[in-house]
Amino acid sequence: MTSTVQAHVDASKSFVVVYTNFLLWANHRRRHILCAFEGLDHHYYDSRVRQMLGDSPTAFYHMGGKSNVLELLSLVDAPAMRVLSIAFFVDRDYAAPSVFDDRLYVTPHYSIENHYITPGAIRRTLITGFDLREQQSISNVVSENTEITRLFNFCNKVFTDYNSQLGIFLNAALWAAYDNSRLNGKTKHGINTKHFDENIFANTFGIDENGFSVKADTSYDSILRILNTTSDVVPKTKFAEGLRYFSSRDLLSAGRGKWLFIVFMNLIQNLRLDSVKTKPKIFQSKQPCLLATRSQIPLSDFSSFADSPVGLSHFLHSIKRRFSIR
Repeated sequence: MTSTVQAHVDASKSFVVVYTNFLLWANHRRRHILCAFEGLDHHYYDSRVRQMLGDSPTAFYHMGGKSNVLELLSLVDAPAMRVLSIAFFVDRDYAAPSVFDDRLYVTPHYSIENHYITPGAIRRTLITGFDLREQQSISNVVSENTEITRLFNFCNKVFTDYNSQLGIFLNAALWAAYDNSRLNGKTKHGINTKHFDENIFANTFGIDENGFSVKADTSYDSILRILNTTSDVVPKTKFAEGLRYFSSRDLLSAGRGKWLFIVFMNLIQNLRLDSVKTKPKIFQSKQPCLLATRSQIPLSDFSSFADSPVGLSHFLHSIKRRFSIR
């Protein structure tokens, strides 16, 4: 991307532009509960918001980033904002924002994507997505379907191996970059996560009937090369500190959700392809698959399987009480 094009992209995401466009959009929806999201998180929140808020009219706005959501929140007492009913939603990331407001919802895990790969979510995906029965009848004897348990254990091992073989190293580096930028008073950490997520990450690992395997070396220097960054962004001492930090944490909740979700999508694709084979290697026998062959909006397609934290329900009920729209 040229510097001129990048400048236009950055300008379109600037808070002044986003704020102006938000007010123009919101002024036509003064009777709505407005939901301000970081990005395309409405694919997860949409059904949950509508279910909790019932008949209250709702509308969703993509703010283009977490910082824009939080900056918008800081202006809620401005005259133009005071007449609006707004709920704010952001990801926790590696640390919750220091802002406390009962109109702000912060994910209990790193991001919404983490709620798609909880044990309960994976089990629901397997049972519904592959039309598995909780119980099986063999010679008129009813018992638990051991295929579900076997597949669940396979999926669990994939994530366990991802976390120990690759996830801990990538999260340590990204955490180090965030912390290093914070200590140096910078607003950006210096790693192009969007480019990495979309073009590189999926090529660093493989999944087959044997489980998860990492394709990349995970030494400090190799991780810097994979992330296309430098020791100035990710100091070696900070990287080591990050490894210690994540070694005692559950990466399914504390690790970067987008990486976990990409692993999840690759896992589902492997299960999908295997389930329809005459002689599958992961499944014990050929199994119908009810999941779309290729999804353009997987966050939406898999949303019904994802977990809904208790805190989200409490937050939405409080929003409904706060903004009583008739």
